[in-house]
Amino acid sequence: MRVLLAEPQALVREGLKRVTLQIDATCEFMEAADAATARAAINSAPAFDAAWFDEALFSADEISTLRVDQPQLLLLALSDCTDCAAMAGMLKAGINALIPKTASTEILAAALRLAISGNVCVRGNDLARVPASPTFMDRTAPGARRGTGPLNLTLRQYDVLGLVAEGCSNKAIAAELGIGLRTVKGHMSVILRALRADNRADAGRAARRMLTRATPIRDLPPPQRAARAAPIPQLR
Repeated sequence: MRVLLAEPQALVREGLKRVTLQIDATCEFMEAADAATARAAINSAPAFDAAWFDEALFSADEISTLRVDQPQLLLLALSDCTDCAAMAGMLKAGINALIPKTASTEILAAALRLAISGNVCVRGNDLARVPASPTFMDRTAPGARRGTGPLNLTLRQYDVLGLVAEGCSNKAIAAELGIGLRTVKGHMSVILRALRADNRADAGRAARRMLTRATPIRDLPPPQRAARAAPIPQLR
C-alpha cells in the first residue's frame, strides 16, 4: 500500500507511519509538510492507496474533486476543528475518516481498518461508522475493483470479509450486499487465499481478529444494516 503523509508536524507524521505499519507492514510512504507538496504528490504517479492529511491543507471543494478523480484513494483527515458544519462538509465531500489529532494510536488504527473495510468513520464521543455515500464508495467503479489494504482485496471483498467475521453464510452475504451467490463464492475463494485459511471457520476467526466490529449486522435497525453504521466502543 502506498501512503501519503500530508502533515506539517514531523512527529505527527512519524506517529502516523507507525500506526499504518501496524496494519500493513509493507507500506511505502511519501511525506509532505505543506499543501503544495501534498497536491503535487497526490497527482503524481503511481497513485497512492491512502492519504493521512491535516484537514486544513485541503478545502472541501478540493476533496470533492479529488474523490471524483481518484475514487479508490482512502482519505483520512486529521482535525482540530470543532465546527460541526465544517466537519459535515468534509464528510459530504468524500473523506473516509475524520479523526482528531489528539486521538490515541488505537483510535487511529481502528479508523484506518474501518476505511479499508469500506466504511466511513468519524471520531466524536466515540469512533463510529456512518453511511458511505454511493457517490464515492461505488463498489462497481473501476477504482473500487483494485486490490488495496493489508490483504490486497477489493472494497467489495472487504465487505464480504466483514460479514464473514460476523458469521454470515454465503446466502446471507449475497442478500446483504445484493450480489449473486456465485459472486460471493468467488470472493470467498480470494479471501481464503489472502488469509491463508483452509476453511470458512478459519477465515472467520482470522477476519474477526483483523476487523473492528462491535455490533452484528443482524442486530441493527434496517437503515444501519445497509451502511453497517454501528458505533464502536471507545478503545483504551
